[in-house]
Amino acid sequence: MQRIAGVIVASFLSFSAMAQDKAATPAQSKAVQPPVAGASIDEITCACDTDVNGLFVSALDFIRKADKPGVLPLERHRLYGLAWKRFERIIDLHPDSWVAVRLLANQPIGGFLYWNFKRKYRLASVEACGLADGAPGDCNNILADHVAALVLELQNTENRVIQVQQIITRLESTFSTQINQLTQISQEVGKLRAEAAAAEKEKRDLLAQMAEIQSLAERYQKNLRNAAQKRREAETERDQFQALLTAANARFDEATAELVTARAQLEGGDTGIDKIEFGKVQGRLTGALNQVARLEARLKQANERVETLETRDDVQIIGHRTSFLARVNELGGVANADEIDGERIVFSSEVLFDVGKASLRPIGQSRLDAFAQAVIAASPDIPAEIDWALQIDGHTDQRPISTPKFPSNWELSIARSLSVVRYLIDKGIPKNRLVAAGHAEFHPRDTGNTEEAFQRNRRVEVRFLEN
Repeated sequence: MQRIAGVIVASFLSFSAMAQDKAATPAQSKAVQPPVAGASIDEITCACDTDVNGLFVSALDFIRKADKPGVLPLERHRLYGLAWKRFERIIDLHPDSWVAVRLLANQPIGGFLYWNFKRKYRLASVEACGLADGAPGDCNNILADHVAALVLELQNTENRVIQVQQIITRLESTFSTQINQLTQISQEVGKLRAEAAAAEKEKRDLLAQMAEIQSLAERYQKNLRNAAQKRREAETERDQFQALLTAANARFDEATAELVTARAQLEGGDTGIDKIEFGKVQGRLTGALNQVARLEARLKQANERVETLETRDDVQIIGHRTSFLARVNELGGVANADEIDGERIVFSSEVLFDVGKASLRPIGQSRLDAFAQAVIAASPDIPAEIDWALQIDGHTDQRPISTPKFPSNWELSIARSLSVVRYLIDKGIPKNRLVAAGHAEFHPRDTGNTEEAFQRNRRVEVRFLEN
């Protein structure tokens, strides 16, 4: 700030030197210490030899005296008046000087404010005019000037008030607009939150429905397995009756031959065969004949039972499923015996995915390539009237997952199932022949709590369905 003030005072000195009378001497132009910005009157006042500085310092000296405590109103008015005359002289005689420019512009000079001084002088004049004794003779002009100044200040104040009101109006308008925007945003946020809550509820409902459907599917699969077991048992029973019937027929043939021989010997006379022995042989023949009849009846029942089971839709599904999976296995769609679990093909998650991920690994893609080729090759063997599909079931282990992408094992298992479905579609299996399902951790193959059990439970299963 001192450097800035130095430049200002230097400019002031150069202006004042140009305006000096030609009779000025070199001693009148010597440099002075510049006032610091914000300096008091005492600090601004200094011994200066230039006319402008002399007038300015003299005026400041009168003001300092007038502002001292205990100065009477008339004396204060007189001292302010002397200071006023010196300011007026600077403006009249040296209008191009830096001090005159600052005074006319009501700009501060150090800590001195010219407009503040003019107000103090005007108030002091009004105060002096109010005295009973010694009042100035030009009080009418003083009071008129004071009123005019007050009117001007009032107008300026009113203008400032109008400007401030306009600013306030603009700010209020802007604020009102922002409030409206915030209200709209708040309403939109409320709607979005409501939609999010509804979506979350819908998600929970869908998960519950999915769990129920999966439970029904499990029961249906269990029923299918029971039907297949009954069919196998009926076929076994039929085969057993067939074997017994064959043995009974053999015994019947033997008894018949024996009876013929015994009858011939009996009719020939002296054969050594008496009627009692012949009766026994004939009884054995009758028993064998009765056993054959009973076995034939039971064999007929067994055949009817097998035929009845073979006509059932669920048993036919088992047959189609078994033959289809067997054909896929023959064509290389199954890598090894570990991937066959009853009527399902089981892919280990370690082969298809990285831990906690749902993107197929390169080795998993290669594994699915072979499976897709085998499915496409085996599809023509399925009867045209059968509406079939492959259900891709995703399973996880019991350890929970909670990430932004997979908040639970439900999302992870479904995402893995969908990844397999999309890849098989890309490999040429029709979309209508694939179904995606996720089971999370709720259908484990191994209920243990070891890493081996977890690894067995992390899997993707393929099942043949008939709609």
